[in-house]
Amino acid sequence: MEMAVQISVVDAKVGALMRDGEFVILKTEKASRLVQLSSKHPVFIDKRKIECEDIIGQPWEQVFAMSGGKGKTNLTAISRQNYVEHVFSATEKVTTEGHGQDNRNICDENRSQKLSREQIEQLKKEGANCVKIVQSLVGHSDSFQDKTGYSQEKYLKKKLKKYDCFLQASRPTVRSLAYLYWNQSPLKLGMLRPDSLATMLAQTNILSKGKYIVMDSFLGLLTAAVFERCSQGQVIQVLDYQGYQSSTRQAVQALGMRTERLLCVDYFLVERMARGEVLRDGYPEDPANERRVSRFNKNITALRTLQTKEWDGLLINCRGDVLEPTLLLLQFMKLSRPFVIFSPYLGELTRLYNTLKSTNSTAMLKISESWIRGYQVLEDRTHPEINMQGASGYLLTGIKCE
Repeated sequence: MEMAVQISVVDAKVGALMRDGEFVILKTEKASRLVQLSSKHPVFIDKRKIECEDIIGQPWEQVFAMSGGKGKTNLTAISRQNYVEHVFSATEKVTTEGHGQDNRNICDENRSQKLSREQIEQLKKEGANCVKIVQSLVGHSDSFQDKTGYSQEKYLKKKLKKYDCFLQASRPTVRSLAYLYWNQSPLKLGMLRPDSLATMLAQTNILSKGKYIVMDSFLGLLTAAVFERCSQGQVIQVLDYQGYQSSTRQAVQALGMRTERLLCVDYFLVERMARGEVLRDGYPEDPANERRVSRFNKNITALRTLQTKEWDGLLINCRGDVLEPTLLLLQFMKLSRPFVIFSPYLGELTRLYNTLKSTNSTAMLKISESWIRGYQVLEDRTHPEINMQGASGYLLTGIKCE
């Protein structure tokens, strides 16, 4: 018993450090990026070149102070307490000498700042932090002392954010990946917003020992979210194109989960199986090609597992029309099991809704829109960063029955 406890403690300590080959989310004040650590190759974020050797071996959520210019950036690990103190007291560290009564006499002609870009880059190369850089900007500004106190504080916060020199390496989670991909480009997820993803998981009622069919064409985020929740179950990912692509399971790989319980099959093979065709006809012509033979055998294994018709749920977020994939994959589910179909187009789900209604094989069909507002304001009445994307897509939910 003591040996088991010691082993678990050692594993926890090892797992708490970032290792070579793992995925991490690098976050600065202005950018976030998912990267894979490699001791042989650097990574780039916010026009900075960062050597992964400075990150490997450090604990997760570690904060680093960056120094240097746009070339190679040096990282120095700092404590969380020092980082928090900097965040809350950076503005106070910049000394100012009084302020004006109003801004009516200030003319913004881009001539008040005497510090050139080359001088700022030189300060960065010398290792100056953001407080020293902003202090230099204030000292070389002709109009700063004429600004009101509020304008000075606003200016300092803006410049401190611009020249912030801290980097945080975080462990990827489904939530952080959903927001990361969405902020980069909603098209990467097929317009599946993070709140729409949460609604899909809630409507399907993912069980820890459940077995689920997922048709996911966008970076594997939906697959990773389902696979993370059914810790003792099984997931089969159906691909809507022929051939494995590196982006098919990027989110699954980023989470670092073991994929023994995750199967993968091409959609066209499922169609052939449903038509009763002999699947061995698709065996690779060159038996010496181990990669193709291995992939074909994995497809056959997934198809045999799919034929058991012991699946507890269906989730679809794919390219193109969702009608045919839904009708095909529903026949492999158990009775009285939920399914959720996502599409950015209401017309596709409406056509699917009418088709399912006519077959009498489903119950409790409902089309809904996930629309969680951060703020409710009129158009052009607030800061652009507060505005949010309203294209959250639509969900068709239901339960399979006879």
